[in-house]
Amino acid sequence: MRLLGTRDSTEHVSEPLPPDLYRLRTLQTYLRLQLDAVNTHIEQLEQVRRTKEQHARRSTRQREEAPSTAVPDDGLRWWRFAPDRSGRGGGTLHRGDCHSGAGALLSLAEARAILAEGARPCQNCRPEDRLRQ
Repeated sequence: MRLLGTRDSTEHVSEPLPPDLYRLRTLQTYLRLQLDAVNTHIEQLEQVRRTKEQHARRSTRQREEAPSTAVPDDGLRWWRFAPDRSGRGGGTLHRGDCHSGAGALLSLAEARAILAEGARPCQNCRPEDRLRQ
């Protein structure tokens, strides 16, 4: 077994270690400081990773626990009513999957009642076609 930094006749060490104990101890101290810096950086990166994983788990849990705002079924069995901004009554009725629609989801009966009360049907999604079926 050959010690690091020692030479024998068959091997050549490209960067020999210092020959005296004082410089070897200095090198040892320097390398310990470098290793401590590397270990500290590793610990910091692991902490960042753990924090990101905790946030991801928390976000996933919150999404799973939050009430769904998605349109049930295919969006053609549900409707949305967007009241006029003027506050004078009236408004626009949309299919549940209309990109222009806003407001709470309405059932078939509620949508028919709102349309009968004078709500305008959306010109994009044309909910009255589905309500007549």
